[in-house]
Amino acid sequence: MNAITRLVTALLIAAGIAIAGFAVSQGLERFRMSDRSVTVKGLAEKDVESDFAVWTLSFRRAGNDFGGVQQALAGDRDKVAAFLKERGFTEAEVEAKPLQVQDLFTREYAQGNQPFRFNGTG
Repeated sequence: MNAITRLVTALLIAAGIAIAGFAVSQGLERFRMSDRSVTVKGLAEKDVESDFAVWTLSFRRAGNDFGGVQQALAGDRDKVAAFLKERGFTEAEVEAKPLQVQDLFTREYAQGNQPFRFNGTG
């Protein structure tokens, strides 16, 4: 090989190494910069005065007699409603959900050592 061919080959190899080094450095810089960005999408805070609130009250009863548990829950519901009326709540402001009594022995994975058979919520 003559000197010119060696020089051209050396320059091409040097240029290839330089371009590869530049590409690697740009990739590393983009990789590092991606950790420093924050994206915010449209949820802004704003103070607003309101005269509406939802206040969920619940109560529970348990026992071995279905009717007894249901009557106790109805009595508790009446006591809660009376308490709220005494405090100034109107009928339109109070919404009573239906009472629910569950037989714990009929559940799919029920255990026989339950102290009470029926569990009720209101």
